[in-house]
Amino acid sequence: MTVPERYQDPLEIRRVLDTARTVAIVGLSNNQLRAGTKGSSTAGE
Repeated sequence: MTVPERYQDPLEIRRVLDTARTVAIVGLSNNQLRAGTKGSSTAGE
C-alpha cells in the first residue's frame, strides 16, 4: 500500500482517530458562506 492509499484506508483513519489526542481541522471558518462552517459545527458535537 502506498502512502497516499494508506491515508484513504478506512481502517487507518479509524486507528488514527481512536489513538490521537489532538486533531487539527484545517480550513474552518465562521463565515456562513464558506464550506468550513459545517466542519466546525460537526466537530463541536
